Amino acid sequence: MISNSDRHEWVIGSGIDALLTSLNIVSLSNYEPHEYLLYGLSRGDRRNSGVLINKYLIRYASLCDGGWWCSGVDVLTGEDS
Repeated sequence: MISNSDRHEWVIGSGIDALLTSLNIVSLSNYEPHEYLLYGLSRGDRRNSGVLINKYLIRYASLCDGGWWCSGVDVLTGEDS
């Protein structure tokens, strides 16, 4: 689901079609940005519990402010990218 502020940014601010925006943008809050952006880190970058090590928690602390996620499709394979 996309928040009103993110929809405004994309549709009004950037001129992206409203339907295209609603189909491809997801608004993120709390720790959701961490899940989307840092899912691929190795076990060495996490504690035994799976929590990120402090280096990443500090570096990406601003992710807790939220944001949006836009994924795409690889035109050669048709797979999500």
